[in-house]
Amino acid sequence: GAFFTKTNVQGYEADVDLVGFVYTTSGILSPTLCCPGYTGSSSITGSDRYPEIEAWSVKRLTQYDYFSSDNNLVNLIKFNQAVNDSLLVASYKPGNVSGLCKYSNAGKIIPFRTEDGKYGLARVLHADLANDGYMELDVKIQK
Repeated sequence: GAFFTKTNVQGYEADVDLVGFVYTTSGILSPTLCCPGYTGSSSITGSDRYPEIEAWSVKRLTQYDYFSSDNNLVNLIKFNQAVNDSLLVASYKPGNVSGLCKYSNAGKIIPFRTEDGKYGLARVLHADLANDGYMELDVKIQK
């Protein structure tokens, strides 16, 4: 997949499914995965995050299975051994999903489904606890 920053995303907005940032929730700093189409109270377009997304003509909506992530339901060994999409599809449980996945700390494996119906898993390799930090992900997604 492609990696975009604030400075190189222009012209590729319709290709963005995952966006990372950190914010404080319940008094705790939370590395967070979100999507451009999320409009909840912790919106990605906040002034200290990515306000420029507000002007995008296409804002894709990715749904994260936060229940599976919160409860560590995806096994790291199975993630590393996955060679087709069976684990990606089976891991996503649509009962507890959102366009926002809080507490995306290093080690978490987060099932998701993109707006165009592709299933995926995002393994968080690194997540800073600072607004100017970064997240590193290992992403597996259906072709």
